[in-house]
Parts: sequence; C-alpha cells; structure tokens
Amino acid sequence: VPLHNILHDQGMSYFNIAYSIFTTLYVVSTAGLPTAIAIMISGTENNSVKKKQVERIFRVALMLFFILGIIGTSVMLFFSKQLAAMMGSDLSKLCIIAISPTLFFVCLSSAIRGYFQGNQHMLPIAISEIMEAIGKFAIGIILGYYAISIGKSIEIAAAYAILGITIGVAVGMIFLVVSKILYSSKEDPQEYLQDKATEISSHKQILAQMLGIA
Repeated sequence: VPLHNILHDQGMSYFNIAYSIFTTLYVVSTAGLPTAIAIMISGTENNSVKKKQVERIFRVALMLFFILGIIGTSVMLFFSKQLAAMMGSDLSKLCIIAISPTLFFVCLSSAIRGYFQGNQHMLPIAISEIMEAIGKFAIGIILGYYAISIGKSIEIAAAYAILGITIGVAVGMIFLVVSKILYSSKEDPQEYLQDKATEISSHKQILAQMLGIA
C-alpha cells in the first residue's frame, strides 16, 4: 500500500510485471530442489562419513543452483527488452533489469537454506528471511520515494523501488553464506573419521537423486 501511494497504478504495473517474470523463472528453475536437499541431508546415515556425504550433497546443490541462477539472471538481463515486449509493457524493461540479479542471489540462498533445513538448524533461515522482508519493504519504499523526490520518471522510480528486493535478497544471502562458514567451522573434524567400509555417493549419483526427488 505505501509503495502504491508512491508509484501509483502505472508504476506498480511496471513493478508487478518484472516481479511476476522473476517469480516464474524462479519457480521453473528451483521447484522442489531446496526440499530435495533437505531430504537428502536429513536422510544421510549417522556414520563416520556423514560429514563428507553431507558436504558433497551441498557442493552438488550449490553448483546446480549457481548454474541455474546464472542462466536465469542472464535471461532477465540480456532479454529484458524482449520480455517487457512480451508482457505488453516496454517501459517495464528497467524493472526487469533491476530485479534480474535477485534470481542468482535467491538460488544460492535456496541451496544454503536446504542445507540448514536438512541439519535441523532453522535460525539462520529465519533471520535471512527477516532481512529479505526488510529489504523488500523498507529499502524499496525509501528508494522509490527518493527517485520520485528528485524528479525521476515513473518507470525509473519503479526500478528504484524493485531494487529494494534485490538488495534485501543479497543481504540475506550474505548472512547465510557467513552462517554456513561459521556453522561448518564449529564442527569437530575428529568426529568424522574416514570409514573405508562406507562409500560416499558420487557427484553423478547425488545429482540424479536430487533431481529425482525434486
């Protein structure tokens, strides 16, 4: 509602078009994958190679999400004009460009969230989502108001406003990355000695299982 008071119907139409394109590409790119990561990690047997297996699952997931994020962001960034035309709103191009990095950030965040969920460690997920919400609400409104106050056109003001989502998701992702590093460093490496009798799944096996669950 506050954002609508700043951008009005025209500006919100540009905002919503870009956001709908983002959400569609995000769902297509990552449907089921964060849940698949959590299921695979939580289902890993509690034996001497658990840490190595869990970390390999995470690395495969991170690589997959990294590729999906790059592809999705590239589509929105380099084909923003075509996507805007397809939606019947050429002036929404700037909003599409402004939100395009969000797809990359949210893909990396999803991989780390799946990791924490699989380890039943929900606090970093909750905090990161609060950070994202603050960015979407507060930063977006502030930037949108600032753009209008300095006389920017309505399509540019809408791009400023939607940039709040990008900034919020980026901050949430950075928090999750730091949390993952700290969480891993706290684990005792002596607890996970190599057990030759237990094999670790290959990258190909993990990827096939992950996609199958998703």
